[in-house]
Amino acid sequence: DGAISMFRSEQAPRLVRISGLLPGAAYAPLRNLLAEHDFREFDWIAKTLGGFPPQILKALWDLVWAGELSNTRLTPLLSLMSQRARRTRSGRYHQRRARSGRRLPEAMPGAAGQWYLITGPRFRAAPAAERDHALIRQMLDRWGIIGQRCLQAEGVTGGLSRFSCILDEFVERGIVERGLFVEDWGASQFGRIDALDLLDRPARDARAWIVAATDPANPYGRLAPWPKPTNPRLTPQRVAGARIVLSDEGPIGFLSAAGCDLITFDAPARCWRKRKSYLSSVLARAACPGQPMLLRTVDGQFPSGSPLSADLKSAGFKESRGGYI
Repeated sequence: DGAISMFRSEQAPRLVRISGLLPGAAYAPLRNLLAEHDFREFDWIAKTLGGFPPQILKALWDLVWAGELSNTRLTPLLSLMSQRARRTRSGRYHQRRARSGRRLPEAMPGAAGQWYLITGPRFRAAPAAERDHALIRQMLDRWGIIGQRCLQAEGVTGGLSRFSCILDEFVERGIVERGLFVEDWGASQFGRIDALDLLDRPARDARAWIVAATDPANPYGRLAPWPKPTNPRLTPQRVAGARIVLSDEGPIGFLSAAGCDLITFDAPARCWRKRKSYLSSVLARAACPGQPMLLRTVDGQFPSGSPLSADLKSAGFKESRGGYI
């Protein structure tokens, strides 16, 4: 899995983080070529460099994951995720191509679009002060309240002291407030005024959502510790494919990456009835034609032995040999 960042073209010079060069002599020819000729299609790159196109494409994507290279389109990323590249039983990729015969960038998943170096001749990063101002403003927009843990989670070096002058300016202008808003986040925290208003506003209609465990909308496992699971032997993990059910009161359920093992979180007795109802209904809504929801275990046991069993059946789940579906 790789981390993807998307930027508006006018904001990219301020927000793109330029990383160091990926070590290895194999990347030098590709890097040097794009340093002289920016925004080039893969077929031109492959013909100019010579060699085996799949190896060139692999080196190109190594530079993408290292943060050195980018593309003007999302097509190459989407094509890597599409069903056009399927692993056959022999372990090789089988590519379905049109009989008419198409160009190389369209035939090879991940090769479309125009490629360019982040540090290339047409990309000029903004001054450091301007970049810091845009970065801290973006983090405030994303998190609402920021502390040292937010910067660590984002991989931002220098700590809050790096942005002290900018944050002091925001405080004077009434954009943010300084205070202690989140437990265990340290003494230095800054919150946007509208975000603090949301925290102070009492929740009217409690709701629940199911999101990816790695989604920024889920702060648990990254900025905040996981709540205590109902079964202490089970531990939720913030990994690709896993999902979490969030409510206005916090996380109420965790689905493993396989999607069939449910972990619930410990809650007071007065809240458990409502949480069971929310959790069951959200899981039932997550099922769709062609993608049924199958729960093999709930807190480490067969679903029929869970206190959640009756609510799951009321929401539409049926007992089967493999679990509740």
